Amino acid sequence: EMEKIPTIEEVTKAFNMVMNSDASFSLFNNLADLANKKAEEPMDNDSYWDALMLTRYMFLKTNHSLCMVTGHEAEVSFLDTLSTTFRDTLIRIRESHGKAFIIFIAKSIPQSIRSTFREFLQDNTLKCVAVTLTDPKLLTHFITCDDKMVRIEEYHEPLELSSRADTVKAKMYFNNPARTKMSQDFFNSL
Repeated sequence: EMEKIPTIEEVTKAFNMVMNSDASFSLFNNLADLANKKAEEPMDNDSYWDALMLTRYMFLKTNHSLCMVTGHEAEVSFLDTLSTTFRDTLIRIRESHGKAFIIFIAKSIPQSIRSTFREFLQDNTLKCVAVTLTDPKLLTHFITCDDKMVRIEEYHEPLELSSRADTVKAKMYFNNPARTKMSQDFFNSL
């Protein structure tokens, strides 16, 4: 019998359940700390669950800068799922007089972002733009944090809640300033 691959909706619900319980992330954080020590080596991100967990870990370790290129489809909102952790990250970035920039590959900046993170948009801690592309394949999604962490996604079609969770694949570098700088320079050129 084929193993059923969970959907993004199922993964998001499970993630929210774990986040809202008293479950400890110490095991995950220990694994990520281990990956962090393998400075140059990528950690594979093979599913939406990995994407949420690894990005959450990145956000927890971010203190002064963040650049993100992300999609925003009607139903799937990665940042809404991580909003508590992302808010804490923005507070640390604000306190260090840093900046966070997000490019949404979308017709507009998502309403949930404009409302949930309004204070950070108003004080310029967070800057967002929306861009539409003639060919979405020209720009893969990625996140850089604090000049040393970078998560680079493989191209995927726009996500739906019904999309298989293993649609999302990426390489995560926890401590690779050279790779991070390449992505930041590319981001700045955009």
